[in-house]
Amino acid sequence: MSRPSPMLFPGFLPGLLPGLFPVLLLVFAVSALYGCNSGNSSNSDALVVDVMAVARALGRDEVMQQQLDQARQLLNSQLQQISTDLNAQLKEKQAEITGGNGKDNSSKHNNSKDNEEVKMKLDELARQASVQLSNTQKIATQKAAEFRDRLVKEFRDEVMRVSQGIAQQRKAEFVYASSSLLWHASSVDITDEVIGQMRAQQNKLEDSDKSGAGASDTGVSGSGVSGTGAPDN
Repeated sequence: MSRPSPMLFPGFLPGLLPGLFPVLLLVFAVSALYGCNSGNSSNSDALVVDVMAVARALGRDEVMQQQLDQARQLLNSQLQQISTDLNAQLKEKQAEITGGNGKDNSSKHNNSKDNEEVKMKLDELARQASVQLSNTQKIATQKAAEFRDRLVKEFRDEVMRVSQGIAQQRKAEFVYASSSLLWHASSVDITDEVIGQMRAQQNKLEDSDKSGAGASDTGVSGSGVSGTGAPDN
């Protein structure tokens, strides 16, 4: 069978792409957004930014969730199409084996042995299809996770660049995500500054897009989400 195609997956992806905020919390909690290697840092050299507040203030949380939903819909659509293809292939192979009337064309006599051979052939086709379905599901799951991680990383990098610039102006050594801290003084919180600078950059890009030709890309087509089916055999 040439293209592996799942037939049991309609709607299997809704729970595959988890909410974006838990993922962001995990990513930002494990390390500082920015740090410089001066070797003589102290607590007063650290700044803090609330990443969730930045995402909400800029509407980026909704934008990224929409992109995740679009990716999920695209994957489901592809898997359903692959499912239809495989069902057709299985029926075609079954017709070749049974002649469309339940009899094995390769046998002159329709006895119990012939029937068992037909059953074995059909069982093998079903087994191959099951393996193909499983492999395709794994590929789709991997691509969805990669796309989600890419969205998170891109946003993290944006926040990091702006935070780094503010930290350098203040001669700070580190910038931490507030989700990784139990407590911090309001004087070291640069969330509003980060929001202000990123909003200015966002507005500038939006103005540029309005004056340019064509709609902006959602990021799904170039993310590796498309083409979830396994390669042709």
